Amino acid sequence: MDPSAVSTSLAKSSELLSHFGRLFPEEREVLLLVAVERMGYEEIAELLQVPVSTVMVRLKRARAFLRPADDSYPQGSQALDQPLER
Repeated sequence: MDPSAVSTSLAKSSELLSHFGRLFPEEREVLLLVAVERMGYEEIAELLQVPVSTVMVRLKRARAFLRPADDSYPQGSQALDQPLER
């Protein structure tokens, strides 16, 4: 891989992680449960003892906050909507 491409990729990853750290804890928690743990909205709502609508709002806010930091994807991309690969 081209060293400049690696450098660019690392810079974007660092920026995305920085933005991730600035999410409200409730939003970060829901995003992790969906993207990493692959839990459904109902499961998360039961775990956190909140309505499903609250889970959905927190996830929407987290994705909206992170999307501008993820400029490697075209506008309208669903990349942040998909579970992360393990």
